[in-house]
Amino acid sequence: EQREKDLIAYCLSHPNIVYVVNSIGSWQFEIDIEIENIENFRELIRNFLKNFSDIVSDYSALNIHEEYKFRFFEKEILKS
Repeated sequence: EQREKDLIAYCLSHPNIVYVVNSIGSWQFEIDIEIENIENFRELIRNFLKNFSDIVSDYSALNIHEEYKFRFFEKEILKS
């Protein structure tokens, strides 16, 4: 339990980790990382696994290269 708190604290303090979720299902823990390139990603994962290899047994990565923002209505609607 303390190591899980340490892991969450590490994620919250890391500038490239933007979202943390403790979940139920295939993955017990999810983190969203926004990072400049694959080399920096690999370095982050290496450090992460080095620090938490006692509680992290496996991981999988989903690479998202572009995210779209959808607007369903115009901002002017909110003004009225």
